[in-house]
Amino acid sequence: MTSALRTARALTAVALAALGSAVYLGLTHSLWLMAACLYVAAFFAWCAHRDHQHHRTLRARAALRERAVSGLPVQPAVFDTVPCCDLAGHADGRTHGADCLRRLAAPNTTRSEAA
Repeated sequence: MTSALRTARALTAVALAALGSAVYLGLTHSLWLMAACLYVAAFFAWCAHRDHQHHRTLRARAALRERAVSGLPVQPAVFDTVPCCDLAGHADGRTHGADCLRRLAAPNTTRSEAA
């Protein structure tokens, strides 16, 4: 379990508590308080979704890294569904950082081999 999954679970619990508070406040008190609680619940639900997505990305990156270290081929098409790193949307398909996994999928050519 990654820290992102723990955070996602905690945020989901907070979102459900805020949703319950919204229902209670809507039935007993003001609709304005209910609207505020619904907004808070929606925000925490969105945060939980993002952290759960980050957890899935971390697990996929670890699996790709293990695959590359063990010598199994890493297909570049995998990066269409699993981003190689946080800058993947701005890289135009190039290797762009130290934590980028695209370099694992790229062929190992150096200047001496290319010449």
